Amino acid sequence: MGFRLKLREPLSDGLKRVFREQIQSALELCRHPAKQRGVTAHEVRKHLKKLRAAMRLAIGEVGKNQHAGEDRCVRKIGRLVSDLRDAQVRLQTLIQLRDETRKRSGEDSFPGIEELLALERESFSAAFAGWQKQAIPQLERVEARLLKWPLENLTWKQICSAVEKIYKRGQRGLAKTIGDPDPENFHAWRKRVKDVWYQLRILQPLKRKF
Repeated sequence: MGFRLKLREPLSDGLKRVFREQIQSALELCRHPAKQRGVTAHEVRKHLKKLRAAMRLAIGEVGKNQHAGEDRCVRKIGRLVSDLRDAQVRLQTLIQLRDETRKRSGEDSFPGIEELLALERESFSAAFAGWQKQAIPQLERVEARLLKWPLENLTWKQICSAVEKIYKRGQRGLAKTIGDPDPENFHAWRKRVKDVWYQLRILQPLKRKF
Protein backbone atom coordinates (compact mmCIF):
# COMPACT_ATOMS: atom_id res chain seq x y z
CA MET A 1 0.00 0.00 0.00
CA GLY A 2 2.87 2.39 0.69
CA PHE A 3 3.59 4.74 3.54
CA ARG A 4 0.67 7.05 2.78
CA LEU A 5 -3.04 7.61 3.13
CA LYS A 6 -5.41 7.14 0.21
CA LEU A 7 -7.95 9.60 -1.16
CA ARG A 8 -11.08 7.48 -0.72
CA GLU A 9 -10.03 5.91 2.55
CA PRO A 10 -11.61 6.93 5.88
CA LEU A 11 -9.02 8.83 7.89
CA SER A 12 -9.15 6.49 10.90
CA ASP A 13 -8.89 3.39 8.69
CA GLY A 14 -5.99 4.83 6.73
CA LEU A 15 -3.96 5.79 9.76
CA LYS A 16 -4.48 2.40 11.38
CA ARG A 17 -3.46 0.75 8.11
CA VAL A 18 -0.20 2.73 8.22
CA PHE A 19 0.33 1.57 11.82
CA ARG A 20 -0.29 -2.03 10.84
CA GLU A 21 1.93 -1.96 7.75
CA GLN A 22 4.92 -0.54 9.61
CA ILE A 23 4.58 -3.05 12.44
CA GLN A 24 4.07 -5.95 10.05
CA SER A 25 7.14 -4.91 8.07
CA ALA A 26 9.20 -4.81 11.27
CA LEU A 27 7.82 -8.21 12.31
CA GLU A 28 8.69 -9.72 8.94
CA LEU A 29 12.29 -8.55 9.33
CA CYS A 30 12.48 -9.95 12.85
CA ARG A 31 11.14 -13.32 11.73
CA HIS A 32 13.28 -13.47 8.59
CA PRO A 33 16.46 -11.42 9.23
CA ALA A 34 18.56 -10.22 6.31
CA LYS A 35 21.83 -12.05 5.71
CA GLN A 36 23.88 -8.86 5.54
CA ARG A 37 25.09 -7.75 8.97
CA GLY A 38 23.33 -4.73 10.41
CA VAL A 39 20.62 -4.50 7.74
CA THR A 40 17.83 -5.99 9.85
CA ALA A 41 18.47 -3.72 12.82
CA HIS A 42 18.64 -0.66 10.56
CA GLU A 43 15.43 -1.46 8.68
CA VAL A 44 13.50 -2.34 11.85
CA ARG A 45 14.49 0.99 13.38
CA LYS A 46 13.31 2.82 10.25
CA HIS A 47 9.89 1.19 10.45
CA LEU A 48 9.63 2.07 14.14
CA LYS A 49 10.50 5.71 13.43
CA LYS A 50 7.84 5.84 10.71
CA LEU A 51 5.36 4.26 13.11
CA ARG A 52 6.08 6.84 15.81
CA ALA A 53 5.68 9.69 13.31
CA ALA A 54 2.31 8.28 12.24
CA MET A 55 1.21 7.83 15.85
CA ARG A 56 1.85 11.53 16.53
CA LEU A 57 -0.79 12.43 13.95
CA ALA A 58 -3.44 10.92 16.23
CA ILE A 59 -2.37 12.61 19.45
CA GLY A 60 -5.18 15.19 19.27
CA GLU A 61 -7.79 12.42 19.38
CA VAL A 62 -6.29 9.80 21.70
CA GLY A 63 -4.74 12.31 24.09
CA LYS A 64 -1.21 12.91 25.29
CA ASN A 65 -1.20 10.24 28.00
CA GLN A 66 -2.33 7.35 25.81
CA HIS A 67 -0.02 8.41 23.01
CA ALA A 68 2.94 8.79 25.39
CA GLY A 69 2.40 5.31 26.81
CA GLU A 70 2.48 3.61 23.42
CA ASP A 71 5.32 5.82 22.22
CA ARG A 72 7.42 4.65 25.18
CA CYS A 73 6.71 1.02 24.24
CA VAL A 74 7.84 1.56 20.65
CA ARG A 75 10.97 3.40 21.80
CA LYS A 76 11.75 0.52 24.15
CA ILE A 77 11.66 -1.90 21.21
CA GLY A 78 13.95 0.40 19.24
CA ARG A 79 16.47 0.45 22.07
CA LEU A 80 16.88 -3.32 21.74
CA VAL A 81 18.97 -2.68 18.64
CA SER A 82 20.07 0.96 18.87
CA ASP A 83 23.51 0.24 20.36
CA LEU A 84 24.11 -2.58 17.88
CA ARG A 85 23.16 -0.36 14.95
CA ASP A 86 25.28 2.54 16.19
CA ALA A 87 28.31 0.27 16.52
CA GLN A 88 27.79 -0.96 12.97
CA VAL A 89 27.54 2.61 11.64
CA ARG A 90 30.72 3.67 13.41
CA LEU A 91 32.64 0.78 11.88
CA GLN A 92 31.19 1.36 8.40
CA THR A 93 32.08 5.06 8.57
CA LEU A 94 35.66 4.29 9.54
CA ILE A 95 35.97 1.71 6.74
CA GLN A 96 34.75 4.26 4.20
CA LEU A 97 37.24 6.81 5.52
CA ARG A 98 40.01 4.19 5.42
CA ASP A 99 39.22 3.31 1.80
CA GLU A 100 39.26 6.96 0.75
CA THR A 101 42.59 7.48 2.52
CA ARG A 102 44.02 4.35 0.87
CA LYS A 103 43.11 5.68 -2.58
CA ARG A 104 45.01 8.88 -1.92
CA SER A 105 48.04 7.66 0.00
CA GLY A 106 48.19 3.95 -0.76
CA GLU A 107 48.49 3.20 2.95
CA ASP A 108 46.16 1.54 5.43
CA SER A 109 45.10 4.04 8.05
CA PHE A 110 43.47 3.57 11.44
CA PRO A 111 44.17 -0.20 11.80
CA GLY A 112 44.03 -0.01 15.59
CA ILE A 113 40.78 1.94 15.66
CA GLU A 114 39.19 -0.36 13.08
CA GLU A 115 40.06 -3.39 15.20
CA LEU A 116 38.58 -1.78 18.31
CA LEU A 117 35.35 -0.87 16.51
CA ALA A 118 35.07 -4.37 15.08
CA LEU A 119 35.44 -5.78 18.60
CA GLU A 120 32.80 -3.35 19.84
CA ARG A 121 30.39 -4.50 17.15
CA GLU A 122 30.99 -8.16 17.95
CA SER A 123 30.48 -7.44 21.63
CA PHE A 124 27.12 -5.81 20.98
CA SER A 125 26.16 -8.60 18.57
CA ALA A 126 26.76 -11.14 21.33
CA ALA A 127 24.99 -9.03 23.96
CA PHE A 128 21.92 -8.51 21.78
CA ALA A 129 21.82 -11.97 20.23
CA GLY A 130 18.22 -13.02 19.91
CA TRP A 131 16.84 -9.48 20.14
CA GLN A 132 14.33 -10.38 17.44
CA LYS A 133 12.68 -12.92 19.75
CA GLN A 134 12.24 -10.19 22.35
CA ALA A 135 10.93 -7.68 19.82
CA ILE A 136 8.31 -9.90 18.16
CA PRO A 137 5.86 -10.28 21.09
CA GLN A 138 6.31 -6.63 22.03
CA LEU A 139 5.49 -5.52 18.49
CA GLU A 140 2.46 -7.79 18.38
CA ARG A 141 1.12 -6.31 21.62
CA VAL A 142 1.69 -2.75 20.40
CA GLU A 143 -0.14 -3.54 17.16
CA ALA A 144 -3.14 -4.97 19.00
CA ARG A 145 -3.42 -1.86 21.18
CA LEU A 146 -2.92 0.66 18.36
CA LEU A 147 -5.61 -0.95 16.24
CA LYS A 148 -8.02 -0.38 19.14
CA TRP A 149 -7.30 3.34 19.33
CA PRO A 150 -10.63 5.23 19.04
CA LEU A 151 -9.90 7.28 15.92
CA GLU A 152 -13.39 7.37 14.40
CA ASN A 153 -13.75 11.07 15.22
CA LEU A 154 -10.23 12.07 14.17
CA THR A 155 -10.39 15.28 12.11
CA TRP A 156 -8.16 16.99 9.57
CA LYS A 157 -7.88 19.91 11.97
CA GLN A 158 -6.30 17.59 14.55
CA ILE A 159 -3.97 16.13 11.93
CA CYS A 160 -2.84 19.57 10.79
CA SER A 161 -2.36 20.68 14.39
CA ALA A 162 -0.09 17.69 15.06
CA VAL A 163 2.06 18.45 12.00
CA GLU A 164 2.21 22.13 12.92
CA LYS A 165 3.47 21.34 16.42
CA ILE A 166 6.25 19.10 15.13
CA TYR A 167 7.18 21.72 12.51
CA LYS A 168 7.44 24.41 15.19
CA ARG A 169 9.59 22.12 17.32
CA GLY A 170 11.84 21.76 14.29
CA GLN A 171 12.01 25.53 13.88
CA ARG A 172 13.01 25.94 17.52
CA GLY A 173 15.56 23.17 17.12
CA LEU A 174 17.05 24.86 14.06
CA ALA A 175 17.33 28.19 15.89
CA LYS A 176 19.02 26.45 18.82
CA THR A 177 21.43 24.64 16.51
CA ILE A 178 22.37 27.85 14.69
CA GLY A 179 23.03 29.52 18.03
CA ASP A 180 24.94 26.55 19.42
CA PRO A 181 26.13 24.12 16.69
CA ASP A 182 26.69 21.30 19.14
CA PRO A 183 26.42 17.71 17.77
CA GLU A 184 23.59 16.95 20.21
CA ASN A 185 21.62 19.95 18.96
CA PHE A 186 22.13 18.86 15.36
CA HIS A 187 20.97 15.36 16.26
CA ALA A 188 17.83 16.61 18.03
CA TRP A 189 16.98 18.93 15.12
CA ARG A 190 17.55 16.13 12.60
CA LYS A 191 15.01 13.95 14.44
CA ARG A 192 12.35 16.66 14.18
CA VAL A 193 13.08 17.10 10.47
CA LYS A 194 12.58 13.37 9.97
CA ASP A 195 9.30 13.49 11.89
CA VAL A 196 7.92 16.18 9.58
CA TRP A 197 9.26 14.39 6.50
CA TYR A 198 7.58 11.12 7.47
CA GLN A 199 4.30 12.84 8.28
CA LEU A 200 4.23 14.74 5.00
CA ARG A 201 4.91 11.49 3.15
CA ILE A 202 1.84 10.00 4.83
CA LEU A 203 -0.28 13.01 3.84
CA GLN A 204 1.24 13.75 0.41
CA PRO A 205 -1.44 11.98 -1.71
CA LEU A 206 -4.08 14.14 -0.02
CA LYS A 207 -2.49 17.52 -0.78
CA ARG A 208 -5.46 18.46 -2.97
CA LYS A 209 -7.63 18.48 0.16
CA PHE A 210 -5.65 21.29 1.79
